[in-house]
Amino acid sequence: MQFIKTLLRPLFLVVIGLLTFINVGAQTTIATSGFTNNNGFGLVTFNFRNNNASAVMITDIASIVSTSGGVDVKAFFNPSAINGAPGAISSANGWTQFGSATITGVANTASATTQPFMSGLTLLVPAGATYGIAVQAANAGSATGCLRYSTIAAGTYTFSGGGCDVVTGTSIGYAGDISTGTPPANTPRGFMGSVGFVTAAACSGTPAPGNTVSSVTAACPGTGFTLSLQNALPFSGLTYQWQSASSAAGPWSTIVGATGSTYIATQSNATFYRCNVTCSGNTGTSTAIQVGMNLPINCYCAAGATSTSFEKIARVRYNQIDNSSTSTAGYENFLTVSTPAYLGATSPITINLAGGFSADQSFVWIDFNQNGNFSDPGELVYTSGLSAGPHIGNITIPATALQGNTRMRVRMHDSSLGGNSAPCGTSTYGQVEDYTVNIQVCVPVTYATQPASSSITCGGNATFAVTANGSAPVYGWQFRVNASSPWQDLVNGGIYAGATTNTITLTNVLASYNGYQYRALLSGACAALDYSQPATLTVNPPAPVVLPASASICNGTIQALTITNSVSAPVTGVFAASAGLPLTVTDNNTTGVTNAVAVSGIPAGVVVTNVAIKFNMTHTWVGDLVMNLKAPNGQTMNLIAALNGGTGSNGTANFTNTVIDSVSTTALSGAAAPRTGTFRADKFTATIPTVTPTTTNSWLPLLSTLNGNWTLGMCDIGAGDIGVLTSWEIQITYVAATFAQGVWTASPASPNTMFTDAAATVAYTGTPATTIYVKPTVNTNYSVSFSTPTPCQSAVTTVPVSVSNPVTGLAVAPATRAVCLGGSTTFSATITGGSPVTYQWERSTDGGLTYSAITGATSTTLTVSGVTQNMTGYRYRVVATAAPCGTVISSNVGTLTVNALPVVTISSPVVRLVPGRTTTITASSTPAAAPNGWSWTYNGGGISGTTNTQVVGIDQLGTYQATVVDVNGCTNKSNQLVIAAEATDKLWIYPNPTVNGAFQVRLYFAGELAENRVVTVYNPLGQVIESKAFTLVRGSAPYQRMDFNLGGGATAKGAYVVKVAHLYTGKVVSGIVLVQ
Repeated sequence: MQFIKTLLRPLFLVVIGLLTFINVGAQTTIATSGFTNNNGFGLVTFNFRNNNASAVMITDIASIVSTSGGVDVKAFFNPSAINGAPGAISSANGWTQFGSATITGVANTASATTQPFMSGLTLLVPAGATYGIAVQAANAGSATGCLRYSTIAAGTYTFSGGGCDVVTGTSIGYAGDISTGTPPANTPRGFMGSVGFVTAAACSGTPAPGNTVSSVTAACPGTGFTLSLQNALPFSGLTYQWQSASSAAGPWSTIVGATGSTYIATQSNATFYRCNVTCSGNTGTSTAIQVGMNLPINCYCAAGATSTSFEKIARVRYNQIDNSSTSTAGYENFLTVSTPAYLGATSPITINLAGGFSADQSFVWIDFNQNGNFSDPGELVYTSGLSAGPHIGNITIPATALQGNTRMRVRMHDSSLGGNSAPCGTSTYGQVEDYTVNIQVCVPVTYATQPASSSITCGGNATFAVTANGSAPVYGWQFRVNASSPWQDLVNGGIYAGATTNTITLTNVLASYNGYQYRALLSGACAALDYSQPATLTVNPPAPVVLPASASICNGTIQALTITNSVSAPVTGVFAASAGLPLTVTDNNTTGVTNAVAVSGIPAGVVVTNVAIKFNMTHTWVGDLVMNLKAPNGQTMNLIAALNGGTGSNGTANFTNTVIDSVSTTALSGAAAPRTGTFRADKFTATIPTVTPTTTNSWLPLLSTLNGNWTLGMCDIGAGDIGVLTSWEIQITYVAATFAQGVWTASPASPNTMFTDAAATVAYTGTPATTIYVKPTVNTNYSVSFSTPTPCQSAVTTVPVSVSNPVTGLAVAPATRAVCLGGSTTFSATITGGSPVTYQWERSTDGGLTYSAITGATSTTLTVSGVTQNMTGYRYRVVATAAPCGTVISSNVGTLTVNALPVVTISSPVVRLVPGRTTTITASSTPAAAPNGWSWTYNGGGISGTTNTQVVGIDQLGTYQATVVDVNGCTNKSNQLVIAAEATDKLWIYPNPTVNGAFQVRLYFAGELAENRVVTVYNPLGQVIESKAFTLVRGSAPYQRMDFNLGGGATAKGAYVVKVAHLYTGKVVSGIVLVQ
C-alpha cells in the first residue's frame, strides 16, 4: 500500500493544478447528524450515492478522532455500493485509496464536532452511481486506530444534499481494524462527519487520461486489483472503455462491462491494459501498463487474531499432521508441517482448543486450485459448530484439486466477540495456523511385508511389524490366544504399545502368551480393510546359564557351580550440575573452562549399558567449540570438535536438550539447530582445552570408576563469538550384578554330593542358591532351574561333572625289543589305577637324554614299523594322563634293537642237464639259518624242502630261489638260479638196459612249429613190435618224454632197435635198448 500511497500523492498535486482551470459548480457538504459519539476503532464505511444527471467530484471529508497530536487519515472507495459485509478494505478486494493526509488530531470522545481530514480530493462519482466509501484514522506512524463513530440501531440512515446522499446503517455501516486484509465486522456503525463535493463540468475536446495506473505490479491469480488513470478527469459526459492485450503492440480486446473510470480486473496470465476515454466522439487512450503474475505463495492474505489470551489453537490433527502449539501469536506459520492427502479421499480433522469458550468456532480452508487465495467455491472445507472444542469433522479432497503442495488454513475465533469467519484478516480473539497438504493421486494400500513369527525368552520383548505400499496407510492389530480361537482387537496398554502403527511392541512377555498369534489390519485412503498373514509368538523359558557348563575333576576335588543369569532391571542415575552455572566459555582461549558434577551411589560391580551427557548451551559460532568429558579416573574423551568442519554453517541457534551418549551412531556435525536429539561423540584426539586434554577415543576406559567428579572441559578456538553453558547433566544406565537363585538336584542323588560352602562341609538341602559346591566320587549330572520376579519359570539346565581317578602305576613292556631291518614291533603300556586315561608315547633318539611326542601314538600300545638300521638304541616311553588328576611317566622304557637281514646265496655244479643226469643246488646263509629255516620256490611256486639243498633232474628244469629265516628270526631271499637243458641231436633211451621192458625215449626239440615223429621199436629179429606217433611242441620240455613198455617178462631178452622218424622229412634217428 505504501507504493500506492507514494504514487498517488504527486498525482493529486497534478490534479489540483488542473482544477485551477476547471469550471466546476459550487461545493455542497453533506453532514451526518443525530449520531452519538460512543465508539471507535480504525475505520468505518458508508455509501455515497449520486442522484444527479451529471458526475460529481468528492473534494473534502471531515470526521472525529479520539487522540490529540499526529494522526494519519486515509479514504478509500469501491465503485460498487456496500450491501452486506464489505470484506477487507484492500485493492485485492476492489478498494482504491483516493486520499490521505497527516493532521493534528483534536481528541473528541463525547461530542459530534468534526475536524477536517482531507481536502482537495478529486474522486469523480458518475451520474447515477453509488460508491462505497471507507474512512480511516490511526495514530501517526502506527496501526492503532483512533477514528470515532457511532453504534446505531438497525435501519437505514440517509443524509442528502445537492442531489447526492450519504447512506449508512444496516448492511452498510461497518467498523473495524485498519490492518490490511482484516474485514471490518462491527455493524451497524454510523459515520460521524461530512463529505464535500462539487458538480463536474461537461467535457470538451479530447480527453488526456495519461498513464494507466495499477494498484499492483504483479497480480495474484483470480484476485482483483484496481486499474485507474493518471490524470483525473472531473467532467461529465465522458465514457470509458477498458481494453486488454497479451503484448503492448496488441491486438487489443474490449473488456465487456469495463466502462468506469476505474476497473477491478482479475487475470491468470501477465496482461497489458489501457483505457479509451471519449468526449463527444473524441477519444484519448491511456498509456498501456503490464500487470505481471505473482507467485501464488506470495498471494495469500494475512490473517490472525488480536488476542490469544483467552482461547487459541492447541493441537491440529489431520492425516499425518499432529501438531501441538503453545505460542501466543495470533498467527503461526506451520507450512513445514505437512501431510499427504488424496484425491477423492475423506479424512477426519480434529482441532483442540486451549481455554475454549462455548462461542468458539473453527474453520478450515484448502486452496485446491493453488491460486494463492481461499475464496474459490469449495475451498472452505470444514466449519465447526459453536463449542469449547474439540472441533471434529471430515475433509474431502475433490477429484478436481491440483496435485502437489497446497496451503491449508485453520482459523479459530470467538464468534461472539469480534469474530471473523473469513480466511483473511483478524479476529478479536482466537488464532490462525497455516499448514501444507500434499495432494496426491490415491494408490490403494497393499502389504509390502508380512509380520514374521517371533521366538523370545519369557520376560523379554517382542515386535511384530508390517510395511505397506500405497496412500495413507492406517494400521491396527488383532490377536488370538491360539490358532483356533477368535480374533480380538488389540489396544495399547499392559504389555502392548503401537497398536495403531505398523509395529506393535510387546514388553515383559510372560509364558502364558506362548502360542498367541498376531495380525495387522491395513486400510487406506482408497482401500478397504485388509488383514495380514498371522504371525505366531513363541515364549521360551529362560535357560539357566551355569559356569562352568561342564566340569572334569579329580576324585576328591570340590567344584563350584554358579548360575550367571541376571535378574536385575536396568537403572539410570541422573546427576545434574548446578554449581558454577551458567558458565561462560571464554572467547578465543584454548585453555578453556570446566564444570564438574559429582556422581555417587552406583554399586560396585555393575554393568554399564550407556553413559549420556545432556546439556543446554548458547553459542554464536558452534564451529569454534571444543568439549571434552573427564571421568573420575582421569581418563578424558572428546565429545564435540569442529562442527561442520569448523564453519558453524548450520546456524547459531545453540544447543537445546542436546544429548551425546555412548550408544548413538548419529553424528552431531550437520544436525539442524538447535540440535535437539541424541548423537554420538566426535572422539577427536584433542590437546585442547588444555585443562582437559584427551587421553582416549573410547568410552570404555572412562567406566572403570563411576563414582566421583565427572568434568566437562570446554574452550573456544576462534575470535568474535560467545558461548554460555546454561545446564548439563550426566546419565549413567547400569545393571546391578544380581543373579538368579535356583533349585539344584543331582543324579545319582545318593550319596549327597552337593554343599553350600567352599569346604564342602554344609550339605545343600534344596534352598534356592546361586552357587553350590559339589564333591562327587563318580560321574554325576547336576540340574538347576529358577524363577524370575517377572515371574517366569526357567527350563532345566544339566551340568555333567566327570570324575577321574589318578594313575598309580605305569610301565612299558617289553623292556627291550629286537626287530629285523624293515620290520615292525609293538610296545605295550601296563597301567595301574586311573580313569579315564589318555596316553601319549614319546621317543628318544639320543639315549634317553630328551624325548619327543610321537604324533598319533595315543593308545595303550605303540607299533614301530619300517625300522631302519640307525634306529637301533631308540628308547620309547609312555605318558598317561587322568585329567584333571595329573600326568604320570612310565617307570621304564622300551629299547629297540635292529638286526640286519641274512645274506643268502644258492649255486649248482652244473646248470644244464641232459636226460638221465641230475644236479644238486646248495644254499648258504650268514648268519646261519635257524633249524628247518629254509624254504624253496620253483618257477615262483613253493616246493617242498626245509634244508639248504634241492636235487634237480631233466624234468625239473626252471628257476629256483631259497628263503631263509636266520637264527635272529630275520628273513631274506637268495639269488635266483636257472637250471636249463643242454642242446644235443642224440636220441636218449633210458633206463638202458631195462629189466622190465619199460623205458623212455627223449629227443631234444627247439623248433618254432610243432613237428610229428613216429617212434618204431624192432626186436632182435627185426620185427616191429610197437610203433607210436608223437607231436613235439615248442614251449614244452626241450626233451619231450615218449614212454614205452614192452611187456616185462613177456619180452625176450636182447637188443632192440628204436627208430625215430620225422613224419614229413623221413629223417631217422635210431638207438638200441637192451632188455635183460
